[in-house]
Amino acid sequence: MRDRSASRVIPRSPVTVAIEGQGVPAAYGVVANISEAGVCVWTDGAFQIGDTLVLRLSFAQEPEPLQAAGRIV
Repeated sequence: MRDRSASRVIPRSPVTVAIEGQGVPAAYGVVANISEAGVCVWTDGAFQIGDTLVLRLSFAQEPEPLQAAGRIV
């Protein structure tokens, strides 16, 4: 297992996430922690290791969600 070098941050206010991917139903979740290297999302969505997803992160007081590509590891 490789060492994690990025500092993880727990958001002060909830960051909600809309999760979409090819061949998987849309899911929703909340960010548990986030860093430059990745994000941990609490969700009831079912994904497989290697799935490629599109995340739409909604931050408090931001008018538009931030879209990011992701891969389940």
